[in-house]
Amino acid sequence: METRIKKKYVLKKKVKIFLNKCLLGILVFLMGMIIVKNNPSLKEMIKKNIYEKSISFIQSRKIYEKYLGSIIPKKEKETTMKVSNNMIPFEKKEKIENGIKLTLKEKTPIPLIESGVVVYIGEKDNYGNIILVEQIDGIETIYSNIDFHNIKLYDYIEKNQIIGESKGKDIFLLFQKNGEFIDYQKNL
Repeated sequence: METRIKKKYVLKKKVKIFLNKCLLGILVFLMGMIIVKNNPSLKEMIKKNIYEKSISFIQSRKIYEKYLGSIIPKKEKETTMKVSNNMIPFEKKEKIENGIKLTLKEKTPIPLIESGVVVYIGEKDNYGNIILVEQIDGIETIYSNIDFHNIKLYDYIEKNQIIGESKGKDIFLLFQKNGEFIDYQKNL
């Protein structure tokens, strides 16, 4: 009988501690919101750093790996197909407004130019269905007019891994750094 009473007492104590922690968390959050609302400079700093800057998943991954180890478990068996080099075999290369257009054979396998994280998959402006990869060197590469193979949002993809194949004879590659389009053709 005493053990039941002790268990009940311990459970009540744990619930009370949990509720106190929740209330304290809510209180701290609300106080922070009041301070931000009443301080225009703090409000502007938060707006600038949270709403206007993009999150660098590669930097986050590097910090995480430095202190906590690898996010990505090592695979026993390699399941991806590698290419012998990092070149996309093209017949013709043209500079377009914000990037380049490569003319190649239909259904050409497209390797990833540099290792990185998939940060966007979907429709974009005049480029149709695209995939945006934030590379480990900080460059964001947009691949367009490609049938993508088993690529999901936030996947980490290794350099030279085949990400898909060309839909037609033309594919489009665009390169950005800090939101600005750049000329980045060292690996093509």
